[in-house]
Amino acid sequence: MTWDKIWARNRQFIDPTSVRYHAVPTATAVVLTLTNVSDQKHQIISTKRHPKFDDKNYRGEPVVEGYKSTLISKEILLEGNDLNALKTAKGEVLKAVAAGDKITLVDWGNIQITKVEVNAANKITAVEGNYLKGDVDYATTVRKLQWVANTSDKIKIVVHEYGYLLKEAKVTTDDDGNYVDKNGASVTFEHFLTPLNETHATFDCWAEAGVQLVAEDDIVQFQRLGYFRCDKAIKDGAHFFTVPDGKSKSMSNREGLLDHQ
Repeated sequence: MTWDKIWARNRQFIDPTSVRYHAVPTATAVVLTLTNVSDQKHQIISTKRHPKFDDKNYRGEPVVEGYKSTLISKEILLEGNDLNALKTAKGEVLKAVAAGDKITLVDWGNIQITKVEVNAANKITAVEGNYLKGDVDYATTVRKLQWVANTSDKIKIVVHEYGYLLKEAKVTTDDDGNYVDKNGASVTFEHFLTPLNETHATFDCWAEAGVQLVAEDDIVQFQRLGYFRCDKAIKDGAHFFTVPDGKSKSMSNREGLLDHQ
């Protein structure tokens, strides 16, 4: 059995108990201003801790129950890579977000984009839109995005990625048990190891305020980014380690620093 199948099996065990949160990489964050949303502080909506909770059609393993409070605001942080032109998993080219487009903010609702700002490289730097209250037509939106309220309550977290320790699919030896490369030349075991600087990387994210309630060793899912174990729980600067899930990349369009497992 290959590692990706093992990790995919692991996902089946951790998913039901993984509370969902939102996080956006700081390096590519773009502000969405919702012109028809109040700038009042501490606006809160109730969101499911797990999307399958209270789903009468769900027949899988019992999931974490209940709801959690999620902050909303006039300014929302989105992942910039999700807004620019991109290539889908099917190889299709998706145009950059433009005025008139409709997107979905996961767990909240639909947004009509009214204005897009770009830089000299034609990359989106800011967007404006209207919150479409009562619009639950999520089936027709192409972009369904994670988001974080851009308030002083958001917290910064550090996410750790881990790459493969072996750079070869198989450690090869000759008839005498000596290490050889794929061409049969004699090598040391170090030949099969991934360089140390390619096995671990970190990046910062803005996370929703509720993440400060996560305890050490809890496994959570950051929407569209993947599963993560909390290694160090502090109010600002908590550390989360990636939990491999068998997928080659995250659902978001963040460019991973290492191969995603």
